[in-house]
Amino acid sequence: MTTKSKWISLATLATVFILAVAVAAQAGPHGRGKWRGDGPRQDCGEVGPPMHKGFGPHHMGMRGKGARLGRLLDLTGAQRTDIKAIRTKYRDQMKELRTELRNLKGKVEELVRAGNHEAAFDASTELRKRMFVLRGEMMSEIKGVLTPEQIEKLEKGKERAKERRERRFKNRHRPTE
Repeated sequence: MTTKSKWISLATLATVFILAVAVAAQAGPHGRGKWRGDGPRQDCGEVGPPMHKGFGPHHMGMRGKGARLGRLLDLTGAQRTDIKAIRTKYRDQMKELRTELRNLKGKVEELVRAGNHEAAFDASTELRKRMFVLRGEMMSEIKGVLTPEQIEKLEKGKERAKERRERRFKNRHRPTE
């Protein structure tokens, strides 16, 4: 082999090595992609693409949350249809309340700047209370469709979700040393 061909071989090998490192770096830790949903899921051991559809991991829409509920509770086809109808029934009301809350944000900021903190608190609290009550009514209707075993699974799932939120909050808000 000539010196020139040795240098070409070495350059080719170096290029392949650099590309391999770049591809591995994009995969992220543990061989997973940049979306949290890539790779093994912690709750069920499945592997697959991200579950969310939309503009980020928190914008799942009704399809994502409904599908997750269906997997968690092993819903029958009739239950899926009934729950979808219940969620559709409440969707417009919730959307209207969320829009009101967004519109209220400017008013609340003005009240705070003016020093009227109590009025600002009352304005947003009343709207959040209506949203809370509406969500409760929807969940009551959904529970009416479920079996006692499914309701128990749902409550356990809520507890696990609460624990995960608390762990994330705790990890994010550690005091700096």
